[in-house]
Amino acid sequence: LSLSLSLSLSLSLCAYLVYLSYAGSSPSQNVALASALTALSPTFGIRALEVLQPAAGCHHKTIQHSVFAFYEKMQEEAIPPTPFTLVPLLQACGMVKGIQRGRVIHSDAICKGFDYHNDVVLGNSLIDMYVKCRCLTEAFSVSNNLFARDVVSWTALMDGYTRHLYPEEALNCFDLMKKEGLSPDVVTFISSLKACASIGAIDMGREIHVEIERKGFLDSNITVGNTLIYMYVTFCLLAKA
Repeated sequence: LSLSLSLSLSLSLCAYLVYLSYAGSSPSQNVALASALTALSPTFGIRALEVLQPAAGCHHKTIQHSVFAFYEKMQEEAIPPTPFTLVPLLQACGMVKGIQRGRVIHSDAICKGFDYHNDVVLGNSLIDMYVKCRCLTEAFSVSNNLFARDVVSWTALMDGYTRHLYPEEALNCFDLMKKEGLSPDVVTFISSLKACASIGAIDMGREIHVEIERKGFLDSNITVGNTLIYMYVTFCLLAKA
């Protein structure tokens, strides 16, 4: 095959994989097809990884281990990755708590000159991986080195701090995010409410409640409402709940 035809075929196969992933096929079916394509030609490995990105963060172990297998095959064949290729790898590392592998991928990204400081998608994937592996200091370090943090960056940090019982740090992130002019989303508010409940921050919890109502999230998201109830019950303010 000519180079242009090979590239066209690669892109067409990837497009078909994307179609399958959104057409009701199971994760295992998508992985099986991607594996078959990679076996035919290792150059498809990079494309398979990118197509599997939306599924890499799910709990399906077949996908997680296939993502690692694709990357190892690419390394064996000396196929260079792209920053986008590393995103599903980091997602899979986070799901299996594979911190050692995640650190290696982080080092690979630096060695290959991938500028995650300016790449918010890659940077956020690193933050999320470190948070899921309970390495909050490293997650904060990556966040601090991003030139442009977004809501996803801050929310990933807040969620990590809240889940791992550092509510003060979570609320500090909430304040810093707002000082940067970013508007909290639903997940951000949920983490902030849980943090308020953990440390008894009644006044701040009430302020966040007002902000949630102003943005209309209380009517549109049942989880926000349930988290508010949890917070007020924790405060022993049953009438408010």
